Amino acid sequence: MYQTVGHEAVECIAKALELPLYRHMIVGKAERLGKTYVFKANDEVEDLLDLLRKARLHVEFEGVAAGAILSDYQRSRVESVCSRLGLQCLAYLWQRDQSELMREMVSAGMDAIVIKTAAFGLDPEKHLGKTIKSLCPHFSKLNDEFGFHVCGEGGEYETLVTDCPLFKHKMVIDNSELVMHSNDAFAPVAYLKISAAHLEEKPQLVSDDVELILSHLRPQQDFLFIETKETTLDMTRSCTSRTLRIHFDSTPHMFASPRSRVSQQWAWLCGVTHSETLDVAIPVETKASDALRNLTDQLLALSLRPAHVVLVYLYVRCLADFQTINACYKTLFDINPPARVCVEVGLQENQALVIDCLLCRDISEEGASSLREGLVEKKAMHVQSISHWAPANIGPYSQAVQLGSTVCVAGQIALIPGSMTLLSGGIESQARLSLRHTSRILAAHSAETGRMTLQHVVQGVCYVTRQEYSVVAQTQWQESSDRSGDDHLQGHRATDAVMTYVTVSGLPREALIEWHVIAYSQLDRFEGGSDVVSFDSCVVHLRWLFNKESSVGCLRLTLDLKGMAVCLVSKKCCL
Repeated sequence: MYQTVGHEAVECIAKALELPLYRHMIVGKAERLGKTYVFKANDEVEDLLDLLRKARLHVEFEGVAAGAILSDYQRSRVESVCSRLGLQCLAYLWQRDQSELMREMVSAGMDAIVIKTAAFGLDPEKHLGKTIKSLCPHFSKLNDEFGFHVCGEGGEYETLVTDCPLFKHKMVIDNSELVMHSNDAFAPVAYLKISAAHLEEKPQLVSDDVELILSHLRPQQDFLFIETKETTLDMTRSCTSRTLRIHFDSTPHMFASPRSRVSQQWAWLCGVTHSETLDVAIPVETKASDALRNLTDQLLALSLRPAHVVLVYLYVRCLADFQTINACYKTLFDINPPARVCVEVGLQENQALVIDCLLCRDISEEGASSLREGLVEKKAMHVQSISHWAPANIGPYSQAVQLGSTVCVAGQIALIPGSMTLLSGGIESQARLSLRHTSRILAAHSAETGRMTLQHVVQGVCYVTRQEYSVVAQTQWQESSDRSGDDHLQGHRATDAVMTYVTVSGLPREALIEWHVIAYSQLDRFEGGSDVVSFDSCVVHLRWLFNKESSVGCLRLTLDLKGMAVCLVSKKCCL
């Protein structure tokens, strides 16, 4: 969890920054070894929590910066501490391209020396004490040949910063000793033990110097890559297009008993809500609690637990009640909560919410010591840190949940990741940014098992707040197939997915569009097709994908009346 090599110079770094230093002895050990972290009294993570508590007695602060680029292990532990202390974790390096990041740091004037080597291709005698600037070409060569992490994210090396624009003074290493930890013939492990260092004065930055440094950094707006120029909507096309659309807020949802469909591995639970006897005057909190109790009862009837829930569709009558509903909702799930879609739809006046959910019956929690035969490991991506990558999930839901070859991605709206504010500019910009979030989440979540793109999507729902927006959304989806091209998929395009475009009365943060997809890594195991049946007054469109091995498929049935398409069925089928 912690870098201990070079700790002798920590006090010198604090003086170079002219900032107070708070220290705490690491007394715990790495007891929890999985990617996610659950409190354990003697774990080393708790030492960080104690240190931050001590610092808060002297300094007011609201966030903690984490330098993780790829390490879920480190990020999740800092997030756990921040969550318990009411702090925000900031991880602006998360998922950054390492070669680009290295060039940016060097160009901005960061001087750092290598003080530990632990990888094939690094020679302690040759490389320890060298600057990262001088070693950049060598790191790039190792990356090309062996997949070496240019920024050392895989533990290949550790560094000590001796100067950077934030330093008021420059640190100079006077004496150091090379310590050989493991003299392996292929990847020797060694480090420098700093025995003496001092600070030197450096010229103070002036405004021109600051501007020069900033010119080497990637501006925040560049992380968006989103054109804000909007095109005029073709209203004629939006009315006659056979884009699949559902208008949700026209007919109120009626109270009905929950329904379930169960297969060997999967289960659907639909229509869970609170008691019909709870009238308009009853507080939303009471209704939400009652609905969640009903959900728990339905799960027990199926011999399942909340941990078996993979994906939740949360339909609310009024998004103004969302915070109240969410406060109740988060009590049901612990770590690694399910992915979630939340939209505002037409419900009866006294009905606050309806819940549908997808469950996996044969599930094992991520990081379990053993995986029994027949069980599928549940892998959740629950990034709570603010970064430039994709929106942080500060709430009780995961960006994505993976079970075997299936990945369920939570609904994505056009939040600017670095500020968590909604992107301005209209439907076209929001459609592009929110779809990019979906693409990045798929890629990051599947990095260990084979990178997935939008071309792996087999089913999706795009929610929009105006019917004509579905035309823009469909165009963006079609273009996405070209942007996420993957040669080995043998012609499968994102447009082959069973996609449905739904008009709803409202979306979180007053967004105009929200994307939700389900992807499958082994597309060659899917068979699909479509058919059209014509009658005197209408045309019926069928579109389906089906996986015979896992008995999972998706179906869309559409009735076209005089050019206006109405989706009658759009669902994931578990047979």
